[in-house]
Amino acid sequence: MDWVAETFRKMTLEQKIGQLIISRSNFKSSTLEMLRKGWLGGIGSIFIRFVCGSDANKIVKLTNQIQEESLIPPFFYTDCENGLPHVFTIGTEFPNNMAVAATGDPELAYKMGRAIANEARTLGYDIIAGPVLDINSNPQNPIIGTRAFADTVEVVTEFGKRYVDGVQEEQVIACGKHFPGHGDTDIDSHISVPVVGKCLKTLKKKELAPFRTLVDYGMKSVMTSHTYFPELQTGEEVPVTFSEKAVKKLLIGSWKFKGLVISDSLSMNAITSDYSVEEAAVLSVKAGNDLLLQDYNTDPMVTFNGLLNAVKDGRLDEKEDIDKKVLKILQAKEWCNIRTKPLLREKTIEDLNKNKFHQMLSAEIAEKSVTVLENRAMPIPAKQEILVISTRNDEDLGSTCDLGTIISPKSIVLYEYLKEYNENTAITTISENPGEEEKKRILQLSKKFKHVIVTNYIRIISYKQGSGTIPDSQIDFIERLAKQNRSVTNLIFGNPYVIARLPKTANVIAAYSDCNYSIKAAVDILFGTKKPKGKLPVKLSRKYERGYGL
Repeated sequence: MDWVAETFRKMTLEQKIGQLIISRSNFKSSTLEMLRKGWLGGIGSIFIRFVCGSDANKIVKLTNQIQEESLIPPFFYTDCENGLPHVFTIGTEFPNNMAVAATGDPELAYKMGRAIANEARTLGYDIIAGPVLDINSNPQNPIIGTRAFADTVEVVTEFGKRYVDGVQEEQVIACGKHFPGHGDTDIDSHISVPVVGKCLKTLKKKELAPFRTLVDYGMKSVMTSHTYFPELQTGEEVPVTFSEKAVKKLLIGSWKFKGLVISDSLSMNAITSDYSVEEAAVLSVKAGNDLLLQDYNTDPMVTFNGLLNAVKDGRLDEKEDIDKKVLKILQAKEWCNIRTKPLLREKTIEDLNKNKFHQMLSAEIAEKSVTVLENRAMPIPAKQEILVISTRNDEDLGSTCDLGTIISPKSIVLYEYLKEYNENTAITTISENPGEEEKKRILQLSKKFKHVIVTNYIRIISYKQGSGTIPDSQIDFIERLAKQNRSVTNLIFGNPYVIARLPKTANVIAAYSDCNYSIKAAVDILFGTKKPKGKLPVKLSRKYERGYGL
């Protein structure tokens, strides 16, 4: 008898139920005890982060402890859209998906997917939450933005396919998100439930298309979103996470999807504001989700007991709602060779931080993605006096609430790269939402310099009001600066949609990402040692159409 059949045959009801839960909380003792009993199906990287912080030795020891002490080998799951540094201070940081699409080369999506999966696998992870298959057709989207490849079905699908190829060639499960599509929303589902009111015909042509193609293509996992699609969910007024029509009927039934269905984080306000932890777990399973990203604010035993009680009182059917899912989970674990994973070595972290091939790949993507939209004062003369005005978009930020994402200030990184070219470079910072006195002071300072570089780090941040945008007061400051100084560069690291609201300045550069390689590539282009190659993968305005780039 093979491992899947033998393991399933011996499992108790409690062990079967536990297989549906990915633990992500800071409840270390109960999590480890559940693993010893075979009562958990997976461990989220955020659990490792909660317990170990960024201490490499602790990460290695805890990961090995989990592997050695677990009665049934658990999945290790991580959200690492930009590489392991998305969660840990480990491994290679990559530009985001929109930067990859700006290169115009799907093979770079394949190479990046494979590199990220390789590093995740090296650290012990079996499932990564990617690719993002949302079509970012709404410029006001506060939570997708640069996480998407583009604003068209064709580009998202093409780059998504190659990304999946790269991930799954490493025997890591790729999880496409956020089904049925989170791209045409203006609400962050971390805060409340977005509604997509499109008709079915439009949904099939747009939002659903990349998911349908990738399901047929062989992607092994899909993540459900906390969005509401009235035309898709007739008669249901619940998020898709809890929708039997969207998950059971469409994804599993009509599309014949045989892979794992994973819920989005059950910690998000779209869920917790209206449902208890137990109810959210039961509704997710009933809708067709196989694995639950457990609410990290609670002990995983709360989720476990909610599911166990639902089976005992008949709300969930053991054979239909539990057994079929457990078999899928065990088969997926077998595909990942989960039982034969080597333990981490002390040198594992060091090796991940020194992967020259991956670092060169990240630098290549960055260099080929940076897009020049205006060029009237480039290259900047090497001896011209320069003032860098760096917006403090990352002020007071450590980790975002939901993903454990590390966000570090980048102003000094930019300054150091600029100084390599021009010793006559000075730097100051301005608040993200500056007041009148601050604007006047910096405008006065700017008069002393031949060239001024204004940098904004426009990040997509969960739970943040105004994520992905620039406040009006910042726009006002840049407009006044452009009238005062003839030679101004607008340098946007992150969401490029804000460029449509900015005044026309001498130079405008979109870098899509603020990873160090993107910052260096933008500086190299600004001083003329590298030529710009990137093209917009999204439409910003009538002038800055999709495909535009000087």
